[in-house]
Amino acid sequence: MDEKRLKHVLTQRAEQEIPDSMDIRSKVHDRLGVPAPARTPFVARLNLKWAAALVVVLAASTGAVYALMQTLLQPDPGLRTVQAENQIVQLGQMQSLPVDDPLTRLDVTLDYAYADANRIAVGYHVTGSAAAGTGVEVYSNQQLADAQGRAYPWLPTSGQQTTQKQSGAEETFTHEGLMSFDASAVPVGTGTLDLALTLQVAYTTTATRADNPAIMGFAGDANFSFQVPVNPGRIVDVRQSASAAGLAIEIQKVVITPSMTRVELCLSSAEPFAVDAWTAWESPVTLDVNGERVLTGLPSGFTGLNGAPLDPGAACRALAIPDALTRRTGDWSLTLDGFTNHESGQTVSGPWTFTFAVN
Repeated sequence: MDEKRLKHVLTQRAEQEIPDSMDIRSKVHDRLGVPAPARTPFVARLNLKWAAALVVVLAASTGAVYALMQTLLQPDPGLRTVQAENQIVQLGQMQSLPVDDPLTRLDVTLDYAYADANRIAVGYHVTGSAAAGTGVEVYSNQQLADAQGRAYPWLPTSGQQTTQKQSGAEETFTHEGLMSFDASAVPVGTGTLDLALTLQVAYTTTATRADNPAIMGFAGDANFSFQVPVNPGRIVDVRQSASAAGLAIEIQKVVITPSMTRVELCLSSAEPFAVDAWTAWESPVTLDVNGERVLTGLPSGFTGLNGAPLDPGAACRALAIPDALTRRTGDWSLTLDGFTNHESGQTVSGPWTFTFAVN
């Protein structure tokens, strides 16, 4: 993932948590291809654009499935469906990381994975313990690649992480994460993916936050290898245009999989979307199938095409609709109700409506 996109995907959400100077140890620098200072016994420093890679949007909500242990995360509608239908692969792979004071234990578990032609999703959790009153907050960064060396970028609006702590004679904590990666580069006809996931774990404590809020301890990497079947879904060739407020949008094709629908489209001009927070654009999507309202105002965000990161000036890109629509066959009326940038507050007026058949 390039440096500029990394900063815009996560920095806006991280900067309220982490100041502009923060670093972790040389292993992260090595992975990111930048020079690093020598490792200290507890902490090192890193500029925010790299530290932000360790922080995804925090979420505190009630989920029913962990695979089924995760209790703090709320998957989007598409992932909830594939979980409920047992389409996920239970993995339960656990690694213990070596710890330094004040940590006394740190275990990382890859819980489950799922893959289709639109996304690869992984659920994981980190559990550990520390001396009473340590006040540990845990952060994690994910890197995913396959046996052919393809790296999979994050879907910008899909990440969730949260940490909860329990006090006692010894403090214990649980950090849960759920991340989706863009699978649009997976070759058509792929039946199974051999994947390698690296989870980089870092943490802060009450003492380090009070002493210097720019300090983070790097706990280490957990590396997992696993296989997951790929659901190909269906591809609908659309090639239809609609115009509103001086902007024409042409839908090229729609890829419908159990967890998500990817709408590949081209804009008559990308200029309205090429702002600083270019990854933060969302459109509420409305869908009628055979005259029945299926979706109303579901937020959907832009992604790149063919597994490439989204470029702010890209005229052609994809819109990811995070819901399960594979069983919705018939006459579709899909409306993009306009776009809002949830970071900058900018808007692009709509709507754009497209009608096509899904068999």
